[in-house]
This record gives sequence, C-alpha cells and structure tokens, in this order.
Amino acid sequence: MTKPKIEMTVKEIVKKYLTENKYEGLVNEGSDCGCGLEDIMACESEWIYQCEAGYKCPCDCGDHDYHITTAKFGTNERGEINRE
Repeated sequence: MTKPKIEMTVKEIVKKYLTENKYEGLVNEGSDCGCGLEDIMACESEWIYQCEAGYKCPCDCGDHDYHITTAKFGTNERGEINRE
C-alpha cells in the first residue's frame, strides 16, 4: 500500500489562509513572538500552537524591522500611527 501524496503542508495551509484573509503573519503576544509571511513558523517554538493571525506594525524598540500584533495599525494624514 502506498502513501497518498500530500498536497499541502500545515505551514503552506496556514500561509495560504493568512494571505487570502489579508493577514501579514502570526503572533503569540503572551511570548512576545511573531513572524511575517516571509518567514512563517520559522521558530518551531513550543508556543506555535497558540499563535494568532496578525498584522505588521512599526517597531518602536529599534531591534526589528516591524512587529506583528493582532490589532491592525494605520497612519493618519500626519503620519502618526493609530489602531483601526
């Protein structure tokens, strides 16, 4: 008996769902962990099953290009960051 061909991995399914629903990554706010679509699930952390869909937001700590959060951020006409 041969194994059936796997069409998509869990990682691919999650990335497809996030993309189709206009999310920009995953975040686990309880562990301060997040990843964008370009490096989705790279951490292989024990926390990965508690991650939520999220959006990129500007980094205010200076250590990263961006952060991922469950709240969607935007900018107003003055360029100030605000939550939608």
